[in-house]
Amino acid sequence: MNLTRELRAMSVEQLVNLNKLIVHEIKHRRKGESLTRKASLSVGQTVSWDGRRGRATGTITAIKRTKVLVDTPNGIWNVPISMLEA
Repeated sequence: MNLTRELRAMSVEQLVNLNKLIVHEIKHRRKGESLTRKASLSVGQTVSWDGRRGRATGTITAIKRTKVLVDTPNGIWNVPISMLEA
């Protein structure tokens, strides 16, 4: 593959810089996806997610910066936005 050949020709310093650029791009894309998902959520909305104890469903009571408080029959859970399904 052409890309593999080009990577092997790069110095360690060039690879480190490339890695930094790639990590920055991934974080930027994930943040955009998170903001889009967060904008689609609202207090009172029913959501579900797969947790350690299996599938859970509840109602959003508060939306924080990166997590959402969800009221379920088993208590209130602080769930990352990325885990939620509307």
